[in-house]
Amino acid sequence: MKKNIYFWGICIFLTTSCSNDNLNELIETSEPEKVSSEISLKNGYLNFRDEGVLEDYLEQVKGDNITSRSSSSNVKISGFTSIADLKSNIVSRSLNDDTDEDMTKDEFNIMKAENLIIDEDLAQVMDTTLRIGVNSRFYKITNYGTFSTESSDIANIDIAIEKFDTTLVANTKRGEYVDLGNGVTFINSFGIGSLCESSSEILEEDNAITSRAATYDNNLQSEYNCKDYKWKNDAGGFFKTLFGLAGTDVSKENNFNSKRRVQVNVFDINYGFYTSAGIKVKMQKRKKILFVKYWVSETADKLAIGFNNIEGEMKYSTPYPFSSLVPEMPSQWSKFTGQINGITADFIYGIYKKIPYVKDWVNEIYVCLPKVTIINNTYPNVSLMNSIYSYPAKEANSLLKKSVINKWVYSPIKKFISPKDPIMFNAVWGVSSIKYNKERPLIMGVQEYGSGSSKTVRFNRSFGFSINNGAVSGFTPTEFDIKKIDAFGAAYYDNQWKGVRFYKN
Repeated sequence: MKKNIYFWGICIFLTTSCSNDNLNELIETSEPEKVSSEISLKNGYLNFRDEGVLEDYLEQVKGDNITSRSSSSNVKISGFTSIADLKSNIVSRSLNDDTDEDMTKDEFNIMKAENLIIDEDLAQVMDTTLRIGVNSRFYKITNYGTFSTESSDIANIDIAIEKFDTTLVANTKRGEYVDLGNGVTFINSFGIGSLCESSSEILEEDNAITSRAATYDNNLQSEYNCKDYKWKNDAGGFFKTLFGLAGTDVSKENNFNSKRRVQVNVFDINYGFYTSAGIKVKMQKRKKILFVKYWVSETADKLAIGFNNIEGEMKYSTPYPFSSLVPEMPSQWSKFTGQINGITADFIYGIYKKIPYVKDWVNEIYVCLPKVTIINNTYPNVSLMNSIYSYPAKEANSLLKKSVINKWVYSPIKKFISPKDPIMFNAVWGVSSIKYNKERPLIMGVQEYGSGSSKTVRFNRSFGFSINNGAVSGFTPTEFDIKKIDAFGAAYYDNQWKGVRFYKN
């Protein structure tokens, strides 16, 4: 009898202490504490003047070196403990596999929060109550989606959550906005279905892992001991299957043992103030609260994210000048003549920094592109560039292998391009003699990182929303449309790699 009372007492304690839904108790009448002219700490959550300030802050926290798993401490906000801060004090390496360790209340709160904010950047600006203020609006993330209102009407969100018609989740698309009245807006952040449920119904495990040839014969996952999962195409296009109809948490796991595993997520999320799509690899261990078992963060020795290929199209709302393609060190770029799409042309290859399409994957990437010549600020071969833009992807893959991979670049420096190195073939579509508004990259390679519990690579992200005739909608200055993907994530633990790969031939 005492055990039963103790068990239910603990469950009630955890449910109460970890609940994020009741905001009335959190609302205060005190003035916000000013951290700077652009960021304030208001009733325990961070309030950013606008989306630009939020974006700048996230870039500062991450720092420039994306291979490092630590954050920049000089931009931390006094008095605010983010999910990332809380997690950094908890995540540790444990080799005890005899029994499941007990989970702390903080670990439970972190686990619940991370299930709802897959993109780890948001863990830098939110605590486990999942609240944030951006551009005079208040946002609250729940398992249903995101509720938002003007900062002056925060109390109405608590009522809206309590009375929320959950059928809206199934009857709205991801990113759709619904007016709930009293100034409260609901945003379907995760798509159809619950975030906590893996969309295994659209995945098909490939049991003949070693006998199947990868897309374009790139097998970069081979040394990472990956479990392969094949995407079906029954929902009208791979991009729709991946991001439109499956919900957000498309995830699969590969176990090291009964208490350690690596999990890989493919996600697309929309919180109104922030949208993001990408792939995430996580190292996890099993812990328990009494008799209930959960998977929480664990530290891996190394993490890796790789692409056998990813084809996509980046569209710009504002055309860019062709001069932006001029290499940083044009005299030291290597050159060759090759053929693609029936066209013989000159190509160059070298190194670019911080590509915009697959963010936070690598600091530098080898890139091959048609030779660009700028004469008197004009570009003389728009038709040639536009013809190359329609390249067959297999031809671009072959071009890279024959003319770039296993070659030397930067003749004075002698850098060798290995098959695992991140590399990209890129073409652009011009709208005039000096500007372009679309890019078409083909990307492949693997990047390994130091010790950590997770790593996220984003295909695209944007900040903010717009209001048109009273209707709220997202704003996307750039759009990266994935055409095809063959990607994997892996963790190194106990002297071995384990990973998960998603592919579609």
